[in-house]
Amino acid sequence: YSRIVHGAPGTEMYYAKDFRSAVYHIPPRLGADQAPTMAVPFPRLLVTLAGTMTGTVGGAEFVAPAGQFVFVPPNLPAHVWNDGDQQLDLMFLMFGDGA
Repeated sequence: YSRIVHGAPGTEMYYAKDFRSAVYHIPPRLGADQAPTMAVPFPRLLVTLAGTMTGTVGGAEFVAPAGQFVFVPPNLPAHVWNDGDQQLDLMFLMFGDGA
């Protein structure tokens, strides 16, 4: 079941001790001003499934088209949005102590 999580529809995939996963479906043109910035004490891996993910990690900008991923080290703020004209689908993996 999908619900709004951090501003976009998200579906939890699997949660276990020290591991979380979800898929997000970010609508076209959900801009940077509408997306939250998050910093958490464990690593994250953001995988673009469809569309193009745009964002920042620790203030450095990135663009990741489908098939690419972005690694976010612990405690670095990350901010993801969709500048494109098509839906952005991404998998969000968090792992390590406390995830």
